[in-house]
Amino acid sequence: SAYRNGRWAQYLRAQGVSDDYAMDQLLTLERTLRHGTPEEKRRIAAYMLTSYDIPARQAVAEALSGRERNLATTAFESFGDTVDSNGQKLRPHFKALKRDMQRLMDASPGLSIQNAYAQAAAKRGLGATVNGQGKTVRQTLEETYDRIMAREGRGTRH
Repeated sequence: SAYRNGRWAQYLRAQGVSDDYAMDQLLTLERTLRHGTPEEKRRIAAYMLTSYDIPARQAVAEALSGRERNLATTAFESFGDTVDSNGQKLRPHFKALKRDMQRLMDASPGLSIQNAYAQAAAKRGLGATVNGQGKTVRQTLEETYDRIMAREGRGTRH
C-alpha cells in the first residue's frame, strides 16, 4: 500500500497497526458517520470524546461558530429563566446547579438538560421543584387539581 513507506509509515508502526487495517477502520468510520443511524453516530462521538479525553461541552463549544455558540448558551440560560403563568421560576435552583448540570452533561453527552437539572437537584437533595416555593411537581399538580375541583363544586381529592 502507499502508506507502508509514506508519510504515515512511522505513525502506523508506532500504533502497531497495518496500513490496510488503518485504512479499513478509517473508511468504516467515515461511512458510518456519513450514512449511519443517529444512534451509531452518537456511539462513535461518545467513543471518540472519551477515548481522547475531550470534555463534551468543550468539544461542542469549540466546534460551534460564535453565533451558534451564543444560541446554545442562550438556550441553556433560558432553560433556567423559564417562568410559570404566575411569574414564578420553574427551576429556582438553576443558578446553584448550573455547574453540576454542566459536569453531568459533559460526562453523559446524550443527557438532556431537563434530566441534568433533575439529577443535579436530586444529588443536592433539592427535589424537582417547579416554582420558587420549593413545591414538587406532584404537589403542584395535586394543588391545581384540588383548586379546579373546588371551583367546579366537586370537592377535593381528600
